[in-house]
Amino acid sequence: MWGVRLHQYLSFSPAFAKNASFGGEWMFFPGCSMIAHSPDLVMSALKYLRGVWPDIGLSCGCCARPALALGEGIFLRNREALHRRLLESGVRGLVVCCPNCAVTLGDGDLKIVSIWRVLRDHAPAAEMKMPEIPPLVLHDPCPTRRDPELHESVRHVLSRIGVAFEEYPDNRERTLCCGRVNMLMVLDPERGREMLRRRIEQSSRRNVVTYCYSCVDAFKSAGLRSLHGLDLALSPAESIDPIRRDGLLRGWRNRWITARRAAALMAGWSP
Repeated sequence: MWGVRLHQYLSFSPAFAKNASFGGEWMFFPGCSMIAHSPDLVMSALKYLRGVWPDIGLSCGCCARPALALGEGIFLRNREALHRRLLESGVRGLVVCCPNCAVTLGDGDLKIVSIWRVLRDHAPAAEMKMPEIPPLVLHDPCPTRRDPELHESVRHVLSRIGVAFEEYPDNRERTLCCGRVNMLMVLDPERGREMLRRRIEQSSRRNVVTYCYSCVDAFKSAGLRSLHGLDLALSPAESIDPIRRDGLLRGWRNRWITARRAAALMAGWSP
């Protein structure tokens, strides 16, 4: 449990909880996992979103969902602190990438929109050239079970950019969990691994595409090749690595880099 406490302490500290605001009512909220995955992808997504909303800002904050493992009181306190900080800065809506962030932040005063809906309605000026990859199996993250619009948006975008994929038998509202729900791999790793095993056994394919970075890492931990849909929609093809798992220190280093870039944006730097 100490790991969760440290995660939340650092996530809400001034060193990592950086915002870059440009006076608009919308903020891009990548979420902890995406920030730890790739600062370059965060900046690529922000550049795309600024083509839609020129005054959209960037928030390197945490949605506070990991704090649920520490107790409802700590979770509510952290989440309300985030809401208050954003609302006081004039933010009224967030563009999110993480399904957990969407669920966690979606019951407050902020309007929440998935980046997949934006990508569906506003195609990038130039679509990424797809690398040579084998057919994939699409995994719907478990927090999306009640979000049919997100299911359709992801499939629309992936098909538009030429990603070939099949689907698990249990998908969309019936999707199975990868074992990472609510920090389960930390709190009860044996149960988490069993849930992951059940999911993997639903398909003979060992190349997965999903739209949750925790799910991406879960499949990699079992030896599968795993990609996030945004790696295909917004990243240069040569940067995609479906095998490598980033360690804890690298993840926090990436979060520190992203926070520094957010500070630089306020000083006039362009992504």
